Amino acid sequence: MSDTKSPAKAFGEIAHKEAKAGSFVVCSVGKKVVIDSQGVGLSELKKAFASDKVLFAAFNVHGVDERANVKSTRTKIIQINWIGSDVAPMKKMGALSGKSKITKVFKGMAATMNINEVDDLTVESIAKILLASGGAHKPSYYLFGPDESEKYDLNFYSKDNK
Repeated sequence: MSDTKSPAKAFGEIAHKEAKAGSFVVCSVGKKVVIDSQGVGLSELKKAFASDKVLFAAFNVHGVDERANVKSTRTKIIQINWIGSDVAPMKKMGALSGKSKITKVFKGMAATMNINEVDDLTVESIAKILLASGGAHKPSYYLFGPDESEKYDLNFYSKDNK
């Protein structure tokens, strides 16, 4: 990537409460953590995961609570640990040391997912892990990208209460 931004600064930008829903940063870890890609939206994030790489992503999901006269948005950052299906066995073992390095950059995660197939990364799978790690008050919906096409309605509340 041609951008010289530090991984910590990129993470800070996507984790900020004013960041767009679906903002992400994907990093690879060798001797140091480097940015592999950045973007917005779950569909764009999925494109970043190559089958021959070990990658770590931070993904901004908005939990939106919308009622009759109130709308609040809570930012949830999830960490996605990706080990592609074509990664060599020795390189897979190196993913453990990568996890310890990435935790120095990605801080305050609401949830963590370990995946190795892009098809396993869905709005449903992310919502399920966020709901399991969240508190008693659930949002009306989650927003995974910049528009309504990446919205997941949780259908917890009566439509009459809106």
